[in-house]
Amino acid sequence: MRSLVVVVLCVGVAAATPPPGFKIWPSSISPDGKLGVIVPDVDHLKDKERQNKLVEIATGKVIATLAAETVFDHQNNTDITPSWSKDGTLLEWKADGKWGSLMLVLVRVDHGAVKDQIDVREAAVTAALAAANKANPKAYAAAKKEGEGNGSWFRDGFAIDVRQDHEGAPSLPFKLVIELTSNPKEIDDYPAAARLKGTMTGTVGVDGKISFGAFVVAK
Repeated sequence: MRSLVVVVLCVGVAAATPPPGFKIWPSSISPDGKLGVIVPDVDHLKDKERQNKLVEIATGKVIATLAAETVFDHQNNTDITPSWSKDGTLLEWKADGKWGSLMLVLVRVDHGAVKDQIDVREAAVTAALAAANKANPKAYAAAKKEGEGNGSWFRDGFAIDVRQDHEGAPSLPFKLVIELTSNPKEIDDYPAAARLKGTMTGTVGVDGKISFGAFVVAK
């Protein structure tokens, strides 16, 4: 009786190559190694287009375009420091610039699909500006006028840092701290009438909704 020999070939599945001019940001890779965020280099940056995308590493399939302005490889004065929850269900997509955070977005993932995205920084900036204006409308107006021409990041003339208030992997509820100042460079001759700074806290609940504490004006 002739023996039947069965040969089994084990073929590894190679990761898909990112598009030309892009790389998968190392710290954006999910705990199971299946997902990651692509980041362009400066030569492939497109104005006013969101290019940071969560992709399936094995296939290159785009899972979601991240709800934030694009950050790119070797961007000046920028630290891109995303992190994942231990169970791979929450991506904290964040980057810091010279004067504070550039973005802070929470991406909730369920079985390889994006459930939703929470633009924490944008919500916090909007809340902090409204609270600062209510606390001292005269100083707010003066700071807005003084800060004209400083660039779009200085919203209404203020530098606003929104950062996580935790150590280690992100989780929900997610606590954050917001710091606002009209004089981030601490210029001595900055107009006294335009000086306004303060802090507030916030929490992203397990339902994804954000609540904020009171705005505390710094003395």
